[in-house]
Amino acid sequence: MTLRYQAPQQETSEPEPGAKLPEDEYNESVNDMEYPIEARPNFNDFAAEENGAIFGVPVPPMLQGPFLGRTKNSEFSGYLTFKVGSVTESVTKYYWGRPASVYNEVGVRNGNWLTTSGSVSHRGIYWTRTINRIYSKAGCNVTIYP
Repeated sequence: MTLRYQAPQQETSEPEPGAKLPEDEYNESVNDMEYPIEARPNFNDFAAEENGAIFGVPVPPMLQGPFLGRTKNSEFSGYLTFKVGSVTESVTKYYWGRPASVYNEVGVRNGNWLTTSGSVSHRGIYWTRTINRIYSKAGCNVTIYP
C-alpha cells in the first residue's frame, strides 16, 4: 500500500469571477448614560440656594463655587446625577482588499453624530470595516470636538 500526501489547497484572497460582496450591515442600539446633575442643560433653573442647593467657595474666575449637593429637605435632595438615552450606530462595509484604517475617522463630527470607535477585520476572503458613531441631541460642541 502506498500513501500519498497532497499539500492543502492554498486559500486565495481573490474572489471567484462574478462574486459579490455582502450587503453593508447596520446596527443601532440605545443605552443610557449617567451624568453629574450640574451637567444638565437646565441645571441653573433649579440650582438656586432657595431650592436647597449647596455650593462650595468660588475660586476665581468662577462666579459660583462647585455644586456640593442639596439640603435634606429640598425636593431635589438625592438627585446628584441624571440619565440620558444615547443612540449608537454601527455600519460595517465589506471589501475585497484591506480597507483604510479607522484611525482617521475617530473624533469626526457629522451633524449631531460623533465617530467614537471602529475596527478593521479579516473574514475569510472578505475584509470588513466598522464605524461606530454616537448621537447627541445637542450636537457635538466644536470647541471640545474640533
